[in-house]
Amino acid sequence: MAQYAVPIRLSWTGTVMANFRAVHTKFWADHKVEPLSKGAKLLFLYLLTNPYRTSSGLYPITRNRAAQDCSMTVEEVDSALEELAGAGLTLYDDETSTVLVLNAVKYLQRTKQMRTSVVNDVTYINSPLAERLVNLHQLRQWEEWTDEAELVLSSRKAKEDWKDDETPF
Repeated sequence: MAQYAVPIRLSWTGTVMANFRAVHTKFWADHKVEPLSKGAKLLFLYLLTNPYRTSSGLYPITRNRAAQDCSMTVEEVDSALEELAGAGLTLYDDETSTVLVLNAVKYLQRTKQMRTSVVNDVTYINSPLAERLVNLHQLRQWEEWTDEAELVLSSRKAKEDWKDDETPF
């Protein structure tokens, strides 16, 4: 009997996501982390290290998934997300169930492969937070930024401006 190899996609962009993430010991003494509640600290650590996280820190994850993985209620996750947003650490878009860890890109090794991965995340993850990431880290200045990436973001923005009862032509 013949056996066939079945390709496995490990992420929606076709790239292998890291299965190891180092957290610096300074995490606990960081001036933004130290005053957080224990729920917000746990959720932030989870958002930094979970298996769904991308290089860019922009990725889809439901509040229910985070609640289940962190043994929290959805209400506790909501409260922690608000606290993290208030501290300038993360943003969450309910409409697309997408999180953005604001400074994830800042701590990446700036290799060509890593920059390409970040640009791919912005291009393929359909969320208004993508534009926020692009502006925050000035991705348009990276050599990996392409006309195609700009076109994708531009077409999303145009679509977001449509009203529900409008036809876009």
